[in-house]
Amino acid sequence: PRALQGEIEATLERLVAPCALDHLDLPIDPTNASTAKARAKAMAVIAELINAQCRGDFHRVPPAANATHAGDLGGVGADGRYFEDSTFVRAAMASMTAEEITDFLPWETVLRQMEEALAEVAGVEDAAAGETYRYVDVPPSPGAGPPREAVDAREAALRKRFGWCDARVFRLAGVAHLASAYTARQPKLVQRAAYIFDKLEHLSPELSFVDLSTERAVGMVMTGRLDKALELLERAEEGDP
Repeated sequence: PRALQGEIEATLERLVAPCALDHLDLPIDPTNASTAKARAKAMAVIAELINAQCRGDFHRVPPAANATHAGDLGGVGADGRYFEDSTFVRAAMASMTAEEITDFLPWETVLRQMEEALAEVAGVEDAAAGETYRYVDVPPSPGAGPPREAVDAREAALRKRFGWCDARVFRLAGVAHLASAYTARQPKLVQRAAYIFDKLEHLSPELSFVDLSTERAVGMVMTGRLDKALELLERAEEGDP
């Protein structure tokens, strides 16, 4: 029956993300090809779910129906296709090496997408505020401005695209870049970490404030700018990062 088939497919979809997380618990053993392949596939599955969510490719479902991981981790949408908060993603990253986190997502691209989305939200809010002010004394004409309900819906949709992340996720990504830069001796990864920290500080009012003085100082030391690192840490101690 089609109904039964639909239920089976829906159940399998709900299990995609939790099963991928379970596979990340496999031991890290470069000599074991099957284990390495399973881990790589699990990371690819979670990364694709995140990338799809960033594109706005998700389904609205009742929050009460959220699927959970065996460890009772929340944050996974009922259809298994989106993440409501950073709980699941942070759990996945906790099972990865620094190198795996560095390659997990196109972090710079994600941050640019988030910045653009937040700018769009601000633009929509400004437009709504402008229309409200405009019509204080003049009755609105049909189609003259966006209805408040449409503005709220647009803002909710834009914010939902990035529900999977917060400051902790990007901070961990930046630190992973620094660690990878050290172990692989790749200075360009320090530059990428600096970019992540720059964007994170810029977006911190939305993601919750985060002080990255220590992380920035480590990057400066790694690139030979010891004086700059000390200056930064001194300013941070004085409360002026």
